Amino acid sequence: IKVEGILRQAADVEEVELRVQEYEQ
Repeated sequence: IKVEGILRQAADVEEVELRVQEYEQ
């Protein structure tokens, strides 16, 4: 299992969620 890949995916998800929240506001 590549931990770095998982962490990168998690970071991408967080960034997308933040962008969505900012866009909704």
